[in-house]
Amino acid sequence: MEPSNNVMNIHINDFDGPLELLLHLIKQSQMDIYDIEIEKITNQYVDYLNKMKELNVNVIGEYFVMASNLMVIKSKLLLPKKDDLEDEDDDYEDPRNELVNQLIIYQQYKEASKVLKKMQKKSSMHHSITAKVPTVTEMLDLNGNKIMNVDLIKDAFDSIIKKHQHNKPYVHEINEWHYTVKEQSHWILKKIKNKDILEFNSLFNIYDNLEKIITTFLSILELMKEHLIFVEQIDNRIYIRKK
Repeated sequence: MEPSNNVMNIHINDFDGPLELLLHLIKQSQMDIYDIEIEKITNQYVDYLNKMKELNVNVIGEYFVMASNLMVIKSKLLLPKKDDLEDEDDDYEDPRNELVNQLIIYQQYKEASKVLKKMQKKSSMHHSITAKVPTVTEMLDLNGNKIMNVDLIKDAFDSIIKKHQHNKPYVHEINEWHYTVKEQSHWILKKIKNKDILEFNSLFNIYDNLEKIITTFLSILELMKEHLIFVEQIDNRIYIRKK
């Protein structure tokens, strides 16, 4: 099978890792992320890696590990689901589930990073230019209100993710996203409704599912963007206040 021109126009340095390359191929092929055509996507992925080798591009080992995983999934899908005498729905686990879960969580994390970069750019554009270097804890938003530097929010979030991974190693157990930014935003607003201030970390439980943690973080960013909450630092702790 010859690689498509679209696939060949992308380069290994364009991607942070195999999951990002896979997401690109899935989007390019207009596939449903919950129903990946494994045979097609595996062929595209392997063709891409082979072409990179032909061009003498140094392809990192993790890309080949993913290629092997794709071929294993492809092989498993060729096996019969169940004996004909058994109920096909009982205890059957789609071999794609683990990969789908990884892709969804990676996609959500990338979205969080994208929102952070956007906020960083916006904050820097609207900060007053003075001879003095601005402190890391304060910036000015469009309304002239003091807000938390988004770098500190990112650091706090990264710390929560690390604690989660340390206390609850990730288990691939879902095949769809159960949380939405809208729902988590309502939950956050409800929690701070009767309080003047709420500690940032109190919104996260390191024993929760990783997808819930990420969605909650995205919700905080969205509420900040909509000026429904603001974030500040007090004694090295991050707090959320109502607008």
